[in-house]
Amino acid sequence: MRKCFTKAGFVKEGYLRNAWGNADGTVTDSILYGAIKDDWALAEQLLLRWMMYLFKIKYRLKRMMRMYTENEVLRALKKSWSIHSSSKWSKDNPARGHCGVTTLVVNDILGGKIYKTWLDEGWHFYNILNGERKDFTQEQFTYNPEYHDVRSNREEAFQDTNDIQYSYLKSQVYVYLRKS
Repeated sequence: MRKCFTKAGFVKEGYLRNAWGNADGTVTDSILYGAIKDDWALAEQLLLRWMMYLFKIKYRLKRMMRMYTENEVLRALKKSWSIHSSSKWSKDNPARGHCGVTTLVVNDILGGKIYKTWLDEGWHFYNILNGERKDFTQEQFTYNPEYHDVRSNREEAFQDTNDIQYSYLKSQVYVYLRKS
């Protein structure tokens, strides 16, 4: 708030009273600000602009920091999978070839850890969220894979995709998440 006042042209003239403690443990103080009478209207307009600007930033940050549920993320992933996010994608099996890129995007949004297991087709990546295995691309298989829970990382999962596919899927997922 102090930055708002000073950027708006108000000048700090002194303290109105000493600092006092709040019930939540924070400390508050009041500072007396003033402006030359001729500059008051301009300073008032600038102050309002700065306050609106800070409010918009705070509002945007809240929207960006929104927590999403696993179901919301899964719905957004299913709508986002395409030939642009995996060269193995098909209408019959949209999750095919998406394990690495999906694991990375889920890790970005929901956090958790990245694990892998060896299958006949090669390494398969998935997430561990709150101690539970979550394989968002399991539907690509006609069988239930046997998970060996080998600890992995983002670099290994990224070897299964590329920058273009990752950026595309992540942006599409966020588009669908914002609509929900």
